[in-house]
Amino acid sequence: MERLLFRGEEKIPLTPKAIDTLLALLENKGRVLDKDELLKMVWPATFVEEGALARNVSALRKVLGNSADDFQYIETIPKRGYRFVAPVKDLTAPDDVEVEPEEVENGRKWLSRAAWLIPMALLVVLAVLAYPRVTQIMRGVFQPRVKSLAVLPLRSASNDAG
Repeated sequence: MERLLFRGEEKIPLTPKAIDTLLALLENKGRVLDKDELLKMVWPATFVEEGALARNVSALRKVLGNSADDFQYIETIPKRGYRFVAPVKDLTAPDDVEVEPEEVENGRKWLSRAAWLIPMALLVVLAVLAYPRVTQIMRGVFQPRVKSLAVLPLRSASNDAG
């Protein structure tokens, strides 16, 4: 599914996370999303500072055409979060069909799970590739090593020199 934003026929460039932010706000239209909740929706299983969210909201306001003081689309709730306040109509669905929030949420859950698969697969590949070298190093660590060698004079126990 392509996630693009258009104004008429003009494609509006946005980063993937800005689009994720817009989608999260649209899915919860009219409801205040706490900053922490919105951060978890846009960046699941990742620590991101609040400034990244503020930059996304600022970029969205810029392309949607409203300023921080004009809440035509995205309203800031001080010290809490954000709310999408403009009317929303899904142009991709037929007029008599509404997109269920559960379907959208299921898609997000799948994407969240898929986001874990790639790093885990890379970790497995790395472990398989590193195994021979690690075992070689471990063998060297656990093999006894000679730390010193003493050479002593040889004396005959008998009086016979031969």
